[in-house]
Amino acid sequence: MQAQVESQATDAELLAMAREGDSSAFSRLYSSCAPGLHLYAQSLTRDAHLADDIVQEAYLRLFQRAGLNGSIASYLYTVARHLAIDEFRLRASRKEPPRLVPRNAADAADADVIARALDSLAPEQREVVVLKHYGGLTFPQIAHVTSVPVGTAASRYRYALDKLARLLTRRDVP
Repeated sequence: MQAQVESQATDAELLAMAREGDSSAFSRLYSSCAPGLHLYAQSLTRDAHLADDIVQEAYLRLFQRAGLNGSIASYLYTVARHLAIDEFRLRASRKEPPRLVPRNAADAADADVIARALDSLAPEQREVVVLKHYGGLTFPQIAHVTSVPVGTAASRYRYALDKLARLLTRRDVP
């Protein structure tokens, strides 16, 4: 019965259980957002190791925050964005950032094509694609994370998909 109740727990309940030391609750909470959150942080920082640090710090802040209202995913992505922006300001002089490589790409050739295609997007469009596709966020959540209207988030996504479709259909990726 415990396993059945736990499998139906909301994110807020999982967070409460994890704060009380339930490692399985923490594991479920972490696995629900961490992969997409990591790719999002990597898309902003262009550094996989720094993205690891940002994900860890975002979860730490989640556990330290009392009285969280709203979506845990939105909170984590917002924290990650702010941490990445802070880091970007510190490293503004970096010349060429490393490529964004999705962890679940089918093979190395596909990963390289996808990485180059994502890199060719405007930063605002790339951010929305990563949040939507890899993070699984809704447009209202994306709007909250990026501090733009919902319509702007949706149009950035649409324009990004149009560009990606053109690039990937022709395999004309820079």
